[in-house]
Amino acid sequence: MKRILFFVLFIILLYVYIHNPILLALGERGAIKLIYPILLFFLVKWWGEFKRFFCREHNLFIAVSVYIVLRSLIQAETDTLYTSIVQYIEQILMAGIFALALVKNGITYTAFIRSLLILCAIGSLISTACVISPELNNYIKFSLVSTPVGSFLYENPFRGFGISEALTYSYGIVQGFILAVGLLYIKENKWFLLFVPFILLSIMVNARTGLVVAALGLVFYALSNKAMTVLLSMAVTLGLLIYLLPILAGYLDSETAKWIDDFFEEFTVLFKEGEMEDTTAGTLSDTTNKWPPSILSWIIGRGYYLFLARPGMPHFDGGFFLHLNHGGLVYMFIWFKLLYYMSKRMKICVCNRYLILLMIATFFVAHFKGDFLSNTGGIRLFFLFYFYTVYYFEKNRSNA
Repeated sequence: MKRILFFVLFIILLYVYIHNPILLALGERGAIKLIYPILLFFLVKWWGEFKRFFCREHNLFIAVSVYIVLRSLIQAETDTLYTSIVQYIEQILMAGIFALALVKNGITYTAFIRSLLILCAIGSLISTACVISPELNNYIKFSLVSTPVGSFLYENPFRGFGISEALTYSYGIVQGFILAVGLLYIKENKWFLLFVPFILLSIMVNARTGLVVAALGLVFYALSNKAMTVLLSMAVTLGLLIYLLPILAGYLDSETAKWIDDFFEEFTVLFKEGEMEDTTAGTLSDTTNKWPPSILSWIIGRGYYLFLARPGMPHFDGGFFLHLNHGGLVYMFIWFKLLYYMSKRMKICVCNRYLILLMIATFFVAHFKGDFLSNTGGIRLFFLFYFYTVYYFEKNRSNA
């Protein structure tokens, strides 16, 4: 009974940490603030061990944060200081201490992967329920979570089905990434196939970029398995999808259905005709006014975060351009130094090389579409995945 209660609590904490629903009752920072007291307790207990195990990652993150704060302060951008502190707490300290707690409480690698799959399945069922019941979706949007007047979700009601922050960006990427991970570990988790149609639906109605991530997972799965196994799994998955989607299509708002259809139409145009002009990829690839205007700003950036609208300055979503303009090549170099070190260290721990390739590919796809390194569920999941995996395997190796 104790183990069941612990596991249920773990799944709830995992959901809150990754998805951080911005509940009306809890204010602007969302449900993740409930984890702060738990973090403080375990941080006092395990700070020394965390710092010893992840000293280089910690120091590189501090370096990138200090640099961008100082660069922004030169332009009187004071918001960056607050943002960087929150990112340090939630991406590094919280993910690191969470990972240590899991290993110390006997959560094996297999159980950790299964927990992520359960999280993904829960998210997909909530999204599906919201699609089927507009009344439930409206209750969640306007009575349970914060959807301010004038916000993107308020102005675009055909998007946003679920209980999570950043439904129209990182939620889809998180769902797509975990789906891809599930395919790589499907032999131990065959039950997960039953949820694949619901997961795909949860991606399609929220953030279509997650479909690209899921497709990458399918490619890596095919590369890592025998052809017959792949064909059988794909046949089962497609069969379930074909059976379920016509039923669910009747519940979709016409604008939502059109938005999903546009995604597949764009892909058809892109691959058949090679034309990107009127596609999302074309919009993101358009470099007009996105490059830094001088050599100095190429090196140290403009000091502005251009996701936010500013008079006389361009606005764009893509993470690479955002970071290049914000902190220049210096900022990007420190970030990539950290990410390179993390991928190198994880490669030593994990036998499945396709998992590493999946994480790298997901990062590039997600960061091309938006700022993946901003404090949303995608990057929190990546840091948690990294800290847990490295700590689990290195700890077990040292105890062997």
